Amino acid sequence: MSPALFDIDATHIAALDDTQLRELIRRLCAAELRRHGLPLSALTFGGDQDTPDGGIDGRVTLADGAPALDFIPRPKTGFQAKRTNITAGKVANAMHLKGKLYPSVQALGEAEGAYVIVSGKASATDSDLGERIDAMKAAMGDVKAPVLDFYDGPRVAGWVNDHPGVALWVRQVLGQPLSCWKPWGNWSHPAAGKTEVFLKDDKALITDSRRSDHPLDAETGIARLRSILRRPKGVVRLIGLSGTGKTRLAEALFDRSIGDDPLAEDLAVYTDLGDSPNPAPQEIIPRLAAQDRPIVLVIDNCPPTTHKSLADQVRGAGGHISLLTVEYDISDGDSEGTEVFRLDTASPEVIERLLAARYPLLSQLDRRRITELAGNNSRLALAMADAAPGDSLSTLKDSELFKRLFWQRDQADQNAPMQRAAEICSLVYSFDVEKRDEADAELPILAGLARMDVEDLYRYVATLLRRRLVQKRGDWRAVLPHVLANRLAVWALENTSLKQVVPTLINHPRLRTSFVRRLSFLHKSDEAKSIVAGWLAPGGWLGDALAMDGEDWKLVRLLAPVAADQVLTMIQRALASPEAGRLLQADNWQRDDAIRVLSALAYEPHMFEQAALALARFLSVKPDDKNAALRALKLLFQVNYSGTMADLDQRLRVLDQLLADPSQEASARQALDAMLKAGNFDIPYHLEFGGHSRCWGWRPPNDDAIRGWYAEAFARLEAVAAGGQADWCRSALARHFRGLWRLKWGIPDLLEPLCRRLSAQEFWAEGWLATQKVLRYQEEKGGDMSRLQQLADDLAPHTLEERVLAYGLSSTWTIIDAEEREGDQRPWDRLWLLIEQLGAELAGDGKAFKHVLPHLLAAKEGNPFHLGRGLARATKAAEPAWHDMVSALAALPPDQRNFGLLGGYLAGLAENRPELTDQFMDQMAATPELSIGLPYLQNIVGFAPAGLRRVIATVKSGAIPAWRFRNLVLKSDGRDETNHLLIQLIEAISALPDGGPEAAADQLLFLVDDSQSPPSEALKAFGRKFILEWRIEKNRDRDCDHALSRIVSGCLAGSNGTDSAAALARTIAQAAAEFKIGRFDYPHLIGALLETQPHVVLDTLLLSQNRYGERLLWDYDADEDTPLNRVPDKTLLSWANIDPTERYPLVAGLVRLFDKDHAPAPVMLHLIDGMSERGPVLAAMADNLGPSTGMLNELVATHDARAKGIEALEQFAITLVHIRQP
Repeated sequence: MSPALFDIDATHIAALDDTQLRELIRRLCAAELRRHGLPLSALTFGGDQDTPDGGIDGRVTLADGAPALDFIPRPKTGFQAKRTNITAGKVANAMHLKGKLYPSVQALGEAEGAYVIVSGKASATDSDLGERIDAMKAAMGDVKAPVLDFYDGPRVAGWVNDHPGVALWVRQVLGQPLSCWKPWGNWSHPAAGKTEVFLKDDKALITDSRRSDHPLDAETGIARLRSILRRPKGVVRLIGLSGTGKTRLAEALFDRSIGDDPLAEDLAVYTDLGDSPNPAPQEIIPRLAAQDRPIVLVIDNCPPTTHKSLADQVRGAGGHISLLTVEYDISDGDSEGTEVFRLDTASPEVIERLLAARYPLLSQLDRRRITELAGNNSRLALAMADAAPGDSLSTLKDSELFKRLFWQRDQADQNAPMQRAAEICSLVYSFDVEKRDEADAELPILAGLARMDVEDLYRYVATLLRRRLVQKRGDWRAVLPHVLANRLAVWALENTSLKQVVPTLINHPRLRTSFVRRLSFLHKSDEAKSIVAGWLAPGGWLGDALAMDGEDWKLVRLLAPVAADQVLTMIQRALASPEAGRLLQADNWQRDDAIRVLSALAYEPHMFEQAALALARFLSVKPDDKNAALRALKLLFQVNYSGTMADLDQRLRVLDQLLADPSQEASARQALDAMLKAGNFDIPYHLEFGGHSRCWGWRPPNDDAIRGWYAEAFARLEAVAAGGQADWCRSALARHFRGLWRLKWGIPDLLEPLCRRLSAQEFWAEGWLATQKVLRYQEEKGGDMSRLQQLADDLAPHTLEERVLAYGLSSTWTIIDAEEREGDQRPWDRLWLLIEQLGAELAGDGKAFKHVLPHLLAAKEGNPFHLGRGLARATKAAEPAWHDMVSALAALPPDQRNFGLLGGYLAGLAENRPELTDQFMDQMAATPELSIGLPYLQNIVGFAPAGLRRVIATVKSGAIPAWRFRNLVLKSDGRDETNHLLIQLIEAISALPDGGPEAAADQLLFLVDDSQSPPSEALKAFGRKFILEWRIEKNRDRDCDHALSRIVSGCLAGSNGTDSAAALARTIAQAAAEFKIGRFDYPHLIGALLETQPHVVLDTLLLSQNRYGERLLWDYDADEDTPLNRVPDKTLLSWANIDPTERYPLVAGLVRLFDKDHAPAPVMLHLIDGMSERGPVLAAMADNLGPSTGMLNELVATHDARAKGIEALEQFAITLVHIRQP
C-alpha cells in the first residue's frame, strides 16, 4: 500500500461531475486554510453550478502579506472548475464572456492575485501545460495579469492525496469507498443521508475520568474533546452504554454548527470495527503517519485491547495523528495514557425532541411514554417508535410496546420465534455466531435453549442486526442497548426452565462469564436472585471464599449487584473461619479481589459497618501503601467522594470500634486521617454496580453538618493524642493544616484552639512549619493574616531545644518551602549554615543536648548530619559527647538508628582534631550492635591504612551484609601499602555471601576508573585476576555489568591484557554455547572487551569452532547499541581484511549498516566495495537491514527510509530487493 493511502488518481477526478468537482476544490481550499491556521471566512464558494459565474467558481481572499500556500498561490486566488478537458484552444472561452475578459479575472490581476483553471478531465504533459498557461496569458490581453496556473486531473489528485479525509470523500461520492472507511458524515444514522441537526443537551452527561467530580454538558464536553484531539498524538477513549449517542457525539466534534472552533471535517477518517474494515486500523496508522499530515482517526466499536494497541501506535508514530476510539463497554474506563470520557444517557427532553424530528406523527404523550420505557436511551426509543402502530399508544401495555419491536411490519401477529431468539441471546452479554461444530461453538448452545435450528437463530440475529437491536464486532454479536437486553433476559428466565438454562450456560467457559455478566444487571429479577443465591450459599459453586481463584472472584464481583447481602455473608464466613489467614495474607493474589468487592458493598448504609470492618482486617495484616485495603478504607472516611451512602454517625461508629481495638491501630489511624482531609480527595475507581444507580456518596448536606464533621474528627484526634499517640496526632494535623485553615464554615475557629492544646505540653515543630507555609502562600494571595500570624508566633520555636528540633528534624524542603526567599545564596546552603550554628550552640548547653539527643539519633528525616558537624566544631569535650551519642544510639532499637549525627560529628572532628576520628571509629568497630554503620562513617573520615584495616576486619567478621559495602567510595593515594590493603578489602568483600562479588566489583570500579589517581600495575593485575574469576552466568544486575565493563577497560588494555581478554572471551563464548547467558546479560562487558582488545576478542567470538559467541553480537535489533558498535570502523575493517572472504560476510551480518538518518553507513560501503564477489556480503546484509521488532508504524517508517537509501546505491539495489518487511 503506498503512502498515498486512499489512492486517488486522475481517473477519479475525471469521473466527478461539475458540482462534485467544484465541491472538491472548496474542500481542498478549506483543508489548506485549516492546516495553516488561516480563517475559513476567506473562502467563498457558492451558487448553483449552472448559474453564470463570472469566470470564477470560488475564491480565497486573505489579508495582504498572508503566506503563499502550496496549491493557493496568492492571498487572493480565484478558481474556475470544469469537469471538461479544457485544451489550450478552449482556455479563452473559459476566461471570456462574449469575447471580453471577465472583470473578476481582471480584478485579480490588479490585486496581484492568482487565477487557476481546474480541468477535471485534462491530463496534460509538460508541454501541454505550458501551452495552456500561454493561452491563459494571451486571454488576459493587455491588462495586468495575475499569477496564472492550470490544474489538470493528476495535479488535483496529488492535492487530494495530501488530505486523506478529502480522499475518502472523493471515493464516497464516486461510490468507490475504501472498505468500511469513511470521511466525515452521518456515521450514526447513514440511512438519513446528510448529517442531522445535533440536539444540544444542558444536562451534565459527559464525564472526564480525570475530573470525574464535575460532569460536563454537551457543548463543554465537545470543546474539551476537540482540544485534546487537536493536539498531535492526542488519544481519547469515549465510552458509554449502547444507544447513548457516542457516535453522534463523535460526528459533532467536526460539525461547524456546534460550538466554537470545530475540528476540520477533512481531518476525519472513520471506521466501525464491527464492519471488519480492510485494511485494518493497525495498517492504516503507519501509512497516515508517513504522510506527516494532521489526521483525526475515529475508530468505533473498539475493544480495550485494540484501543491500547492503536494508542501505542499513535503515540509512537512520527506523524500528526490523533485518535478517538468509541466503545459501548462502560467497564472500560481505565486506559493508561488516555483521556477517557464517559457519555451518559441524554435528558428526557432531548430524546423527546429526537422522536419529534424523526416521527412527527407521534403525540407528545406517546413520545414521553416511549422515552420513559427506553430509559432515555436514544437507540431503543427510536426502535420502539419505529415499531409503534400508526394510532395512539395509549391502549398498549408497556410489555406489548416492547414486544412490538419483534413484529414484522406486514404482519398482524407478533413474530414469536424472533422474540424468543432475542430473549435467549440476551441471556449472555455477547456471543459468537460463526462457529458451528467446534467444541467452543456458542450459537448451537443458544439455539438449543431457544428450541430452534441454528441457521434459523442466525437469520433472526441478522434481522435484529438490521433493526439495530443487535450490534456486531467481527464474529461477535450482542443484543443492545442494555435496557432492552436486560428486559429480554428477564423474560427468558421467566419463560425457560432454570434447570436447563443454568447448567447449559455455566458449563461453557466463555458463556459462563457472559451469562454472569448479564445477571449482574438483573437485580430486580426473582429468578436471577434465586440463581445467584444458590451459587453463594454454603456448598454452592461460589460459596467458599477460601477456595476461589481469580476467575471465581471476577464472577463474584459481577454478581454482587444481584445478591449483595449474600456476597457479604460469604466473605464474612471466610473471615470467621480458622483459616481466614489464607484470604488475608499479603501474598494471596485474591485478597485484592475481596477488597474490591467489599468496597462496593460498603456503598449501602446497611452493609457499611460490616464491610468497613472487614476492610480494616485486610489492612491490619499489611498496613503499608502497597495494600489495596488502605485506599479503600480511607475513601470510606472522606467527607467528599467517599463511595458510600453511610452518614457521619455510621462512620463514627465504625471509627470508634477501630479506635477501641488495639489490633486495629493502623486502620483507626488511616480512617481518622481521612476524616481530616479537606481537599485533593481521592475518587472511587469503580462506581458502576450492575444495574444500580450510584453517586459519589453521602456528603454533609449543609454548613452546620460540615462543621459537625470536622468537630467530631477533631474531638477524636484529641482523644487519641491523650491516649498516648500525641506525636502521630500532631503529625496528622500538620499534614492537613493548610487545607483545614482555608475552609469556611467556622472550621478555623475549631482548628486554632485544637492546635494550641496539642502544642501545650510539647513543642510542635511540624505545626509551626505548617503555619509558616500557609502564611507564605497566603501572603502571595493577600488578605488578613493577623490571626494566623499570631498562631504561628505562639507555635514558633523559642528555646535552643525547640530550634534544634524544628530545623534539625524537619526535611530540608519542608523548611525551605516555609521560609522566605532571601538574597542570592542557595536556600539549602543558608539552611545548612543555620543548622550548623545551632549545633555549635548545642555544644555549650549540656542539658539541651541530652534532651534532644534521642530525637536526633532516631531521626527519620531532617539534617542531623549538619547539627553533628556544628557540634564537633564547637565542642570542648569531644570524647564525652561522643560517648553520650554512642551510648544513646546503642540503646535504640536497630530499625530506629540514624548514624547521621555521628557522621556529621566525625566530619567536624576531621577538620580540627583528626587524631580522634580513628579512636572513635575503632570504638564503633568494637561495638557489634553499631558496627553496621561503619561503611557509612568510614566514607566520611576517609580510607587511610588504619581505616582500611578496620573495615577489612569488620568485613571478615561477617557482621555486616554484603550489600552495605556497595555504598563505600574507595580511593587510593597511590602508595603500595594502601593499594595492598585495598586489594585485601575487595577480596574480603568478594568472599561474602549474598552479593559479595557484586559489591566487590562496585568497589574495584572506583579504583580502576579514578581519573585523578590512575590504578597501579598491582591493582591492574588484581583486576585481571578478579575479572577472570568472575562466574559468567545469568545476570540481571545492569549496575554489575557496567562495573565489570569499566574494570575491563581499566585493567585489560595493552599487551598485558591480551591473554586475559582472550581467556575471558573464551569463558563468555562457552557460557553462550551452554545457553547460560544471552545477549541481555553482559552487553557492556562484551563491548568493553571488544573496545579494549578487538582483534583477539573477535577471533575468539567469531572464529572459534562452535561460534556461539556470534549470537551475543548478532542477536540484536539493528537499531540497538550493540557491543560491536564500540569497535571503530577502521579497527573492524582491519580485522576483516585479514581474510575478507570469511570475515566480510561475518561483519556484514553483525555491524550496524545505517546511520541515525537511515542513510547507508560508511562501513556498509566499505564492505561492498572491498569485495569483487559481493554475493555473500549482500546476502548477509539482507538479514541485517532491520529493525525487526517494535511498533508497526516505526518499523514501516524505518524500512521505507532505508529502502530509499538502498535504492540510491545502484550497484546493489536489485540484489537487496527482498528487504525484510514487518
